[in-house]
Amino acid sequence: MCKYYVYYLKDRDKVFYVGKGSNDRMYKHVKYAKKGLKLTNNQNLYDKIMSILNEEREIVYEKIFETDDELEAYDFENNEINRIGLENLCNLISGGYFKENLSERVKEGLKKSKKFKKSLKSKKRIEKLRLANLGEKNPQFGKKLPKWRVEQIREINSKPKSKSHRKNISESLKKHIKSESHRKNISESLKNSRKFQEKIKSEEYRKKHSLLSRGKNNSNAKTFIFISPNNEEFKITGGMENFIKENRINRNKILQVRKGLIPEWNGWRMYELKPTI
Repeated sequence: MCKYYVYYLKDRDKVFYVGKGSNDRMYKHVKYAKKGLKLTNNQNLYDKIMSILNEEREIVYEKIFETDDELEAYDFENNEINRIGLENLCNLISGGYFKENLSERVKEGLKKSKKFKKSLKSKKRIEKLRLANLGEKNPQFGKKLPKWRVEQIREINSKPKSKSHRKNISESLKKHIKSESHRKNISESLKNSRKFQEKIKSEEYRKKHSLLSRGKNNSNAKTFIFISPNNEEFKITGGMENFIKENRINRNKILQVRKGLIPEWNGWRMYELKPTI
């Protein structure tokens, strides 16, 4: 069985009301009327039902359309009302639902519709909205948030997030930052950023990264094995300053050995470790 349906309420085979509902909705109009109550604010529908009951006639119920998509149900209901004509129905007349009320009901149905929710997330729609709101087209272009709103946002963002919230953000970011387009956009954005360019040219930045890229921290650093006159091995990666000081070696001579200019010096020999692929 489908979740939603569109139905007729009939008097002597003549349709006097078109409705949309689920479960036992189509029976409730009469059920409420028998108790002297109105299911909705539609006075005309209530009066029509009461006149039929007072004349001891039967009201005929008929399902004319069924679906699991609430949006489709609303659309079908609206089309049926237009097809039969408002003048022949208790729908959308004085005392009942007006056109604007039906529009609100359709909007509510759209919010719950799986089909509509799926369309909101489509790449085509997101791109269309993005292009429609670029630059001066954006309603917030050139505007600044009031101070109270800025403070409000800061306060909200400063509050600790729940574990589930942090986990969701983390998972979302992991997926996003792994994409090639994201990395390319970040790279281009950084290159064109004035603040970033100023930072990488600063003396503090260069010193910091110079220290970080020395010796073993340098991804291009080579590894050498030095053998002492006593056949003791020393594995050196990157810089040699500490090795030279600790062993009191002539710096110029050992660098000549390292560069292959001389085969050995005072019994010190060397060979380079080739990186494994």
